[in-house]
Amino acid sequence: MKTISQYREDITALMKKAADMDAKATVENRDLTDGELSIKNEMMDTVEDYRRTVATLERQQRIADALEKPEAVQSIEKKREIAAQTERDRFPSFGAQLAAVMRAGQPGGVVDPRLRITSSASGLNETIPSDGGFLVQQDFSTELLKDVFETGILASRCRRVPISGNANSMKLPGLDETSRASTRWGGIVGYWEEEAGEKSASKPKFRKIELNLKKLIGLCYATDELLSDAAALEGVIRQGFVSEFGFLLDDAIINGTGQPLGILNAGCLVQVNKETGQKAATVLAENVINMWSRLFASSRPNAVWLIN
Repeated sequence: MKTISQYREDITALMKKAADMDAKATVENRDLTDGELSIKNEMMDTVEDYRRTVATLERQQRIADALEKPEAVQSIEKKREIAAQTERDRFPSFGAQLAAVMRAGQPGGVVDPRLRITSSASGLNETIPSDGGFLVQQDFSTELLKDVFETGILASRCRRVPISGNANSMKLPGLDETSRASTRWGGIVGYWEEEAGEKSASKPKFRKIELNLKKLIGLCYATDELLSDAAALEGVIRQGFVSEFGFLLDDAIINGTGQPLGILNAGCLVQVNKETGQKAATVLAENVINMWSRLFASSRPNAVWLIN
């Protein structure tokens, strides 16, 4: 049996013979004779047979190479293919996605396949974009949240606990403790005793803390000029909403708005009265002394202090 290279050489030779017959007839200023046409058809039939044979042999070689290739190499190549496909399914920028949302919301607008549709809270038909909404691309939403927490002064200092996308609440175990005047950790008591003295058992007390997610939303309108410039659109939306959300988070942490409890509404809040004649928005050494006195008197864990 011939090799692939030999079949290709035979194909080249047959095609050259057919071209020579055409050239001879052209020089003699005539058409091909019936005999020449018959020979030429036989050569073309042979060429087609050889081509099918070459295609089969090449396929066989590809399968053999794939079977011999290490699984690690195949896995890397598969990951590259998946990464390339994922990149094609993503928007290059947040502004580009916002512009696509605008076009999808117009009457008769076309929905970009890269947009992910989610139904609205009212339960309307999720196949109609205007009745629902579009999810922000995952990497964009992560960046936006990161910027919000970095902008806020207090939000960046809070502990963040990630939850899965399908959850809207979480429950955590916590210490059931309101005072440390007599016990710690909700019931643990230690003793200074003499040798062989009587001891009393104690144990901590726990409670369940439930955290429920609340929505922080914003709405803005954009001009046609801004919508036509994806870079400018992203800059305005990112800067404006990141700044606003950062402020709202800090305000909620201090004052509480019905979502976070707020420091000023917390049970651990301890108020220290101002000194006689003390000006507003000032802190004196006496305030600090009174604060520490109240601290040891109340023995409240995680106390928050307010000069009133």
